[in-house]
Amino acid sequence: MNGFSEGPICGVDNCPSKLWKRLDGRSVCEYGHINELDIEFNDEDVAFNEGSRVQYKKLHNIVGLNKDEERIHKLQELLSRKVGIPHTSVEHTRYRQRIMQIILSKQTKFIIKKFKLVGDTRELFVKTVKWIWSEILLSVRPSVSQNIIKLYVAMLRVGIPIYLCDFLTIIRDPKFPFLRVALHLPENLRYGFTYNDGNPNVDFIRGLTRLQKSFSGKIRSLIDPNVKLNYFPLLVRFVLNFKLPLEVIILVNNCIQTLNIEFTFTKPSSNYHHPEFGLGALIIGFSKLFFTINPHFYPSWCAAYYQPNSHLPLDSENIKQELLYHSSVDDLYHWDSTKIESYAKYYHDHFLKCDSSFFLHRGKLQTMTVKQEHRVISEIFNVEFKPDNKEELENQFNKNIKNGYEILYKTDSQNLQIDIAEKSVILIEILGESFSAMYGCQNSELRDALVWAEAQMIKLMNHYHS
Repeated sequence: MNGFSEGPICGVDNCPSKLWKRLDGRSVCEYGHINELDIEFNDEDVAFNEGSRVQYKKLHNIVGLNKDEERIHKLQELLSRKVGIPHTSVEHTRYRQRIMQIILSKQTKFIIKKFKLVGDTRELFVKTVKWIWSEILLSVRPSVSQNIIKLYVAMLRVGIPIYLCDFLTIIRDPKFPFLRVALHLPENLRYGFTYNDGNPNVDFIRGLTRLQKSFSGKIRSLIDPNVKLNYFPLLVRFVLNFKLPLEVIILVNNCIQTLNIEFTFTKPSSNYHHPEFGLGALIIGFSKLFFTINPHFYPSWCAAYYQPNSHLPLDSENIKQELLYHSSVDDLYHWDSTKIESYAKYYHDHFLKCDSSFFLHRGKLQTMTVKQEHRVISEIFNVEFKPDNKEELENQFNKNIKNGYEILYKTDSQNLQIDIAEKSVILIEILGESFSAMYGCQNSELRDALVWAEAQMIKLMNHYHS
C-alpha cells in the first residue's frame, strides 16, 4: 500500500493492522484508527545514511571536501571530542596517582624477583610499600622517580641488607620498569591522557638526586630510627675498590668509634644527605691524611689504581664463551675485577684496533692515486707535522708526574706539619670522581660532605691532644 510503513500493532478495538501512515502530523493505521500516544521522530539522518552512495558523494562534493580535507576534518572532530585533563586539575592529580601506582606495583614485583623474597618477608615488603605510598600520597607530588625512594625506604624498614650504591646499580638494570608513563596505561586510556612525562632518562637522573636528598621531612619520618648503617663492610669494600692502603680502614674505624659517630637515617645533617656520603667523605679525608704523612706511598697507589691490564693472561675463547652464554645481568653483576680487566683487554685488542685508512674516503679508496690520497690526508692532518716519539712522550710524562708529586707532597720528615685544611687536589679529584660516578651525585654535595669529614678529623685530633 502506497504511503504506509510497517510499525507496531494498532490494537484499537483489537485491530491487527501494522501499517501506518502520517496524516496532518498524526499516525493513522490502514483502518483509520488514530494513535493518540504517537511521538514523531526526526528520521532525516537515518534516511540520509540509508541513501545511495551517489547521493552521498554528491552531498560531499557540494561541501567541497577532497580525500585529504576529509581526513583532516575527521581528525579535527576526533580531537574536539577528546577530553583533555588540565595539568592543575584534581582529575589530573587522581589520574597521575593511579598511573604511578601501576608503575610502583611493577617495580615492586621486580625487586621481589631480584632479591628472591618469599614467604613472610615478601608479604611484609609489599605491605610496607603500600603503607609508604599511602602515607605520602598527598604530601609529595607523584612521579616515577619518587617510586624509587618508596622502594628504598621500604627495604630499609623491612631490614633487607642493601647499600645505596648497590640499590642504584640494581635499578640501572635495563629490565627495571622505568618507562614512560603512557606505556603503563591500557590502550583505551593511553590516548586520552594529555600528559607528556618527558625524557625517562632525565627523570631517572632526577630520581637519583632526589633519592640522595629525600632523607628529610616526611620521608625521613617513615624510616625506623633504630635502623643504622652497617658501615664496616662498606668501608672495607670502598678501600679495596679504590685500592687504598689498608691503614685507611683502621684510621676511619678508629675515628668513628672514638667520636661515637652514628650513621643513622633519621638524624638530619646539614653536610650530607645520606650516611654513605659521610662514610665516603671520611675515607677520602683520611686517605689524604695518610698520603700526607707517607708521601712515598702515593706513587705506588697511583700505579695500582691505574694499573694497566696488559700483564693479565688473555684467553680469547674463554671470554667469547662467557659473553655468549654467561652475560646476563646477574652474571655481569657478579663479575670480579679480574674478569672486567680481561674483557677490557680483549675489547681493546680485538675491537679498538686503529685503521690507517679510517679517515680516507672508503668508496674511492681503490681508485685513488698517491697524489689524491696525499690531498685527502692533507685536508685532515698537517702533512708537515711530525708525530712525537712514543718513548719521548713516556719519559716526559714520567718527568711531569715526578715533579708534580715532589711539589704536591714536599714535606720535611724531621718537622712534619699536618695541615688538614690544605686539600690534595689530585687525590680529591681521583677519589671524588669515582665516588660521584658511583652515586651519581654532584661535586657540591661531595664538597659539603668533605667539610663535615674534616671537622670530624679536627675533633679527633683535639680529643687526643686534650
